[in-house]
Amino acid sequence: MIPSLQEASGLVVSEAMACGKPVIGSKVGGILDQIVDGYNGFLVRPRNSIEIAEKILWLIDHPKKLKSMGINGKKNRGRKI
Repeated sequence: MIPSLQEASGLVVSEAMACGKPVIGSKVGGILDQIVDGYNGFLVRPRNSIEIAEKILWLIDHPKKLKSMGINGKKNRGRKI
């Protein structure tokens, strides 16, 4: 989870994707260039803790999708799809 209010390059996003993890990140800066909402993670509005919690719970409830999103991120990290 990357709840940044500003982010230049989003290195943490790339690192998480390299580990095969889906990423939940704020719709700011470089994060927007890396996360494709619903494909390799989720984008949420900055400062919206409820939306972050909903996405975390959704991933817990959908383990197959969690795994496929992680695989998608690992294959395509750092490249906008």
